[in-house]
Amino acid sequence: MNIVITGATGFLGRRLVRRLLEDGLRVRCAVRPSSDVSALRNFVGDERWSAVDVVRVQLADRDECRRLVEDADIVYHLAAALRGSPAVLFAGTVVTTRRLIEATVEGGTVRRFVLVSSLGVYAAGQLPKGAL
Repeated sequence: MNIVITGATGFLGRRLVRRLLEDGLRVRCAVRPSSDVSALRNFVGDERWSAVDVVRVQLADRDECRRLVEDADIVYHLAAALRGSPAVLFAGTVVTTRRLIEATVEGGTVRRFVLVSSLGVYAAGQLPKGAL
């Protein structure tokens, strides 16, 4: 089974990566080109790291998304922009999600697409207490 995880270096992402590795699965972790994967490697452990394929990708790029999901059976999409203006948040969350979904449809191998989102993408942490 070929599994792709976006947002693999994040709080939820690294836990998902470790859990899938504990189940004996291999994972393809999509990370930003600037991401430091050392914390992810430490979190999952050196003994499991050989089952991780790190792919540096810009999710806003259609071709990179296509290559990322090529031969994938399951995509766990956890990546999102968490800082910036509303336009940056939209581009880094909505647009990238659309690109990834389009790539999975075009590729035709993905059987399941799991989207995990958060109010954090709306800068909810900056709202006054009780505003939600």
